[in-house]
Amino acid sequence: MSIAAKPTTYGQYTFRSQLEARWAFFFDMLGIRYRYEPKLFCLHSALYYRPDFWLIDHHCFVEVKGEKPEQREKMRLLAQKVRVNVYTFFGDVGIPDSRYCRGAFVDYGDDYYYVLNRASDPVRIRYPLVRPGQLPPREHPHLLNAYGRWGQDYGWCECQNCGMVVIATSNPTIHWQCACPEPLSAPHVMDSPRLQAAYRAANQSHFTPVISQPTLAVEVKAS
Repeated sequence: MSIAAKPTTYGQYTFRSQLEARWAFFFDMLGIRYRYEPKLFCLHSALYYRPDFWLIDHHCFVEVKGEKPEQREKMRLLAQKVRVNVYTFFGDVGIPDSRYCRGAFVDYGDDYYYVLNRASDPVRIRYPLVRPGQLPPREHPHLLNAYGRWGQDYGWCECQNCGMVVIATSNPTIHWQCACPEPLSAPHVMDSPRLQAAYRAANQSHFTPVISQPTLAVEVKAS
């Protein structure tokens, strides 16, 4: 579903599109604190970027796109510059679903490698970054550099133990963000009743479009 990019007022902000306003409504429904367009970043001498949302408690940026982006140079450069994850949500507000071209990507901003434990129950573990020119430790030969790369199939998940709402992948082995003592073993779902209610409310909400005032033509008579 395509949402026209019309300036829209919701809460204390005037958003550049109704899609951004709907995501803001979704955040408010779940108690997710945010700032809208908090800062303009200079990525290099001729490239500037102002990300859509800064999620205060999740410590990450969120960019909103109506369609699946073909390239994300600005998001990748921002992640590298400020060393935090930059998530790009595309499509309408809802559970990630490839049939409707709806989902999210992430550009990693942290200095960590991820290793896949090849046991019968695989998990992903975070390790400090191996600097250029260094070799991975012998006990972890399968280290993968996540810094500067991007992942996909991300979305909002609710932990069924602690109730915390986090951005995570549908892969059940990657969940570090929730408040549980052992988040890897905590059940996270993308279609909990709470999340579905927030999605429905955001899509059914009506916002106030910003109406530009017409310019009055003034006739100047020659004296």
